[in-house]
Amino acid sequence: MHKNKGLSGTDWALALVVIVVWGVNFVVMKWGLQEVSPLLLCALVCLLVRVQHERVRAIADRVDGDLRDVNGGEATERRAALPAAGGGLA
Repeated sequence: MHKNKGLSGTDWALALVVIVVWGVNFVVMKWGLQEVSPLLLCALVCLLVRVQHERVRAIADRVDGDLRDVNGGEATERRAALPAAGGGLA
């Protein structure tokens, strides 16, 4: 059994990025709601999330294919963590 040594520098950096993005989100939403309707802003956010999801999914597929080559054709369990493209609730 290994001892927990706490967070690494990378973990702290990622945590800081999450905090900054979370905080900046409120400012961006306030600015956005001054310019466009709430429904349009929601649609734009959903579109942005969908585009980013497709990009992450493409990277995951490429990495999964590389791992499949290494594992002799076996799929990895990590692939099941991402929902299928086009699907929402499954």
